[in-house]
Amino acid sequence: MSAVVAALALGLLSGGQSAAAATASDEQGGTRESRTEAPGGPEGGAASSDQVRPQAPSVSSWQYPESDPDDPNDAWHDGVGKYGDFTFDSPDADVVAYWYGINSDPTSSNSVSTSGGAPRTVQMLPRRPGINFVTVQAVDAAGNASPIRTYDFTVRAGEPEHLAFDLDDEAGAAEVTGEGALWQARLTGDAAPGGEGYRGGGLHFAGENGYAATEIPVLDTSKSFTVSLWARLPDEGVAASATAVSQNGADGLAYRLYAHPERGWTFAQTPGGTSASEREASQGQPATAGAWTHVAGVFNDADQELVLYVDGERVGDVPWTGAHSRARGATALGAALGGPGGGGDFFSGDLDEVRFHDDWLNDEQVAQLHAGTEPVAGLRPATAVWNFEEAADASSVAGEGQPAEARLHGGAETGTTGVRDGALSFDGETGHALTGRPVVDTSQSYTVSLWAWLPADQENRHMTAVMQGGASGPGFSLHHRPNGGGWSFMGGAAPGSDGADVVVTHSPCEAGAQDCPALGRGTWAHVVGMHDMDAERLELYVNGRFVGSQPYSDRWEATGPVVFGASEHPDGVRDHLDGAIDDVRFYDRVITADEIRGLYERHPVSTGRWQFEQAEGSPPDSTPDSSGAGTPLTLNGGAAIGPGWVDQGALVLDGVDDHAETTTVPMDTSAGFSVAGWAQAATVPEEAVTVFSAAGQHGSAFAVRFVPEPDAPAWGQWQITMADADSASANVVMVTSPMYYDALEWNHLALVYDGFRRELTLYVNGQRVDGSGNVLSFRADHSLQVGRSRSDGQWGEYWPGAIDELRTFQGALSPDHVAQLAAQ
Repeated sequence: MSAVVAALALGLLSGGQSAAAATASDEQGGTRESRTEAPGGPEGGAASSDQVRPQAPSVSSWQYPESDPDDPNDAWHDGVGKYGDFTFDSPDADVVAYWYGINSDPTSSNSVSTSGGAPRTVQMLPRRPGINFVTVQAVDAAGNASPIRTYDFTVRAGEPEHLAFDLDDEAGAAEVTGEGALWQARLTGDAAPGGEGYRGGGLHFAGENGYAATEIPVLDTSKSFTVSLWARLPDEGVAASATAVSQNGADGLAYRLYAHPERGWTFAQTPGGTSASEREASQGQPATAGAWTHVAGVFNDADQELVLYVDGERVGDVPWTGAHSRARGATALGAALGGPGGGGDFFSGDLDEVRFHDDWLNDEQVAQLHAGTEPVAGLRPATAVWNFEEAADASSVAGEGQPAEARLHGGAETGTTGVRDGALSFDGETGHALTGRPVVDTSQSYTVSLWAWLPADQENRHMTAVMQGGASGPGFSLHHRPNGGGWSFMGGAAPGSDGADVVVTHSPCEAGAQDCPALGRGTWAHVVGMHDMDAERLELYVNGRFVGSQPYSDRWEATGPVVFGASEHPDGVRDHLDGAIDDVRFYDRVITADEIRGLYERHPVSTGRWQFEQAEGSPPDSTPDSSGAGTPLTLNGGAAIGPGWVDQGALVLDGVDDHAETTTVPMDTSAGFSVAGWAQAATVPEEAVTVFSAAGQHGSAFAVRFVPEPDAPAWGQWQITMADADSASANVVMVTSPMYYDALEWNHLALVYDGFRRELTLYVNGQRVDGSGNVLSFRADHSLQVGRSRSDGQWGEYWPGAIDELRTFQGALSPDHVAQLAAQ
C-alpha cells in the first residue's frame, strides 16, 4: 500500500489549536457538525458539470481502532501525546484527494493528495482523553466531495512522567531526588502477591490463568530497550512455554521473555509488532528449576541484535533484520497476552525485580544488575521497576520509575519557599545541581516542564534553569536571555554536523526594551520546552501559553548528565541561575496544550475552607468561608452549628432535609481539584448517604458517600462517584474503599482528581484506599452541596450527622498534603 504521511500535531500548533481543531468548542468532547452535504465541493465552491459525488471513504488505524458505543467493554487506547496513523481509502477511481479533520469537520487546511482513490496515511496526535473523532471526505478531479465519514475512537490519558523532582527537601540537603511515576498492573487469575521474592516480596503464579497487566505500554519498542528480572521456576521445571514478560503489538506480541522446556530462557521479538515470525535468542538448554535466576533480554537497535543474558552472562544473540515499530498494547507480567482476547503461555513460579529500561544495556551493565550494583554512567533511569512489596490481598502491583539523585554544588540550597512547598535556589555564582546520568532520550520526543523564579533585580545575562549535556555541547537547554529577552528552549546541533543549535525564544518586551512587567521578574513562571520528533519541531510554552516553535530535525542522543541551575560545557560550568526552580518534570513524549495548561493549573490553590465555628445572620442562616475566597455556605432545613472534631464547632445535619450549599461551585470540577473534610454519622445509615457533592442542573459531578453494609450495622464503605456529563446518560465511575469503616466514628475523607492524568483517588484517614484512571468529569455549575447530592434532577442521600473542617482546592493535592489535613 502506498502511503503519504503528513503530521497534524493537533493541540500543539499556534497556541494549541490547528485548523482541523478550529470548531472544537470544549475541553472534553468538542462539537461535531452533522453536515454531510458539501454543495459544489467541500468549501461550497461553484458546482462542476460532473455532479456524481464519490462515496464516503473508509478510515482505519491500528493504534486507535474504531470505537463501538454499543459495546460496554469498548476499549480505550494509548494515549494522549502519542501519534496515530489513520489510513483513508476510497472505492472510487477518480478520487484525487482526501480532506480531513479531528474533532471537527474536514477542511482544506488538512488535505492529502492521492491517485485513483488509493489509500493514504495521515499521522495525527489526539489532544484529549475520552472520545475523539476523525472526519474525512474524498474529493474527485471535478471537485465533488463525498459525504463525510466520521470515525470515533477512545483515547486513554497520557503516559506519566519519566522523572519528577518536587524539590521539597528540607534545608541543608546535600542532594535532591527525582522520583519516577507509578505504573499500576492489575492482577488477574492466580497471580498472587505477598510471596517470597529474591529480595523481600515476590509475585507468584500457579501457571493456570494468572498475570498482571498495565493499561498502556511501558516501553517504546521502536528503539533499543532492555527487560530484566529475577525468576524462580518450579522444582519440576516447565512443561510448556512460560512467559515472564511480554508486550502486545498491532496483531500479536511485540516481544516476550519466556522459559522453554528445552531451549531454556528465550528472548523473542516480532518484526513490526505484527504476526510475522519471531526472532529469538535462546539459552540453548533447559532453564534452572527451583532456584532464583537473573534473566535479561536486550534489543540493541544500534548494532541490530537481540541478546539474552542468564545470571549476568551473555548466553545467546541473534542478528535483528526486521522492521520495527512502536508497540502500543499492554505490558504483561506472567503471560503472553498476544492480542485483545486474553492471555496464554502462563508463567509458573515466582518473579521479582522486573525492570524496564528504554535503552540497551551492555555486557558490563547487565553483569552489574546481576551482582546487585546499579549501573549509572550514561544510562537513563529505568522507566519502571516492579519490586512486588504489596500485601497478599492487593488487587494490583505497582511498578515505579527508578529514582535519580542530583548532587548540590556551590551556592545551591534546598528549603527555599517554592510555588508548591519547597524549592531549590541558586546564588547565581557557583550554585548548581548535577545528576550522574542523562534523564531523557533527546533523539526521541520529550518534554521538560518546570517552575522558575528570577529576582526583580535580575542581572542582565544568560541564566540556565536546566540542561542535559552531550558529547560536545548541550542536548537541550531551558534558559533565560538578557536584554529584555524571556525564556528560551534550545535543541543542540548533532555532534559532527555542520548545523547550528536551534533556539525557540520568547520575547515579551517591546523591541529594544530591556525590561518590562511581562518578563515576570520577582514572580514564579511555568516554562515548558518540548521536542516533537514526528513533527520535527521544538516548542516553547510559558505560563500555560504557546509562545513559539522552530523546525528541528536533528535526532541524536545526548548522554551527558542533567544540570540544574547552570549550563555545563567542555570548558566548564557557566550561565549560573540567580533564582530558584521547583517541580521539574521530564516526559518521554509530547504533551498537548491542554496538558500543559493542566500542569500550569496543577498547583493546588485553596478555594474554600469552612471550619463551622459560627453561624451568621439573624436568624443564623450561613457559615463563613475562612479561605479568603468569600464563599459562605447557606444553612438550610434545620442545619446548625454544634460540637465539632477540629476546634470547637461542626455542621450538624438531621439526615432528613438538612444541608448547606454555596451559590457557586468554588472549583472547576472538569479540571484538577480536591475536596477534603471530616464526617461522623449520628445514627446508623440504612441507605447510601452523601457527605459532600458538586451539583449541576441534572446530577452531581461528584459525590463522596457512605454505602452501608447490610449485615454490619454502622459499618460500610466510603465511595466517590464521578460523572462525565450532566445528563441521565452520563457514564459514572465509582471509586470505593475495599475496607469497611465505622460511620459512627470521625473519619477524614479526601477526593483528589488529577486533571492532567485523569486520575481519581479516594483517601480515608490520610491513606489512599482506591483510585481509577481515565476518569472524566463535567464542570458542575450549580453549587457545592454539603450533606446531600443530586441525581436525575432530584435531591437526596441526606447525611445524618456532623461534618467538620471542609476544604476545597483547585488542583490535585499530594498524598503528603492529604495526610497533613487528616492529622489535624
